[in-house]
Amino acid sequence: MARRTPEVKPASPAAAIVLVLLFIVCFIIALWVLMALTRIVLG
Repeated sequence: MARRTPEVKPASPAAAIVLVLLFIVCFIIALWVLMALTRIVLG
């Protein structure tokens, strides 16, 4: 994944879809961590 091939363009739809999916996954993980922390703090 770290290798950058000249065939893949940054403005390609696939790259945009992957970026959106990564953003959604990170957002869901952040929400889950926040919920877990609030449960721990509230007991």
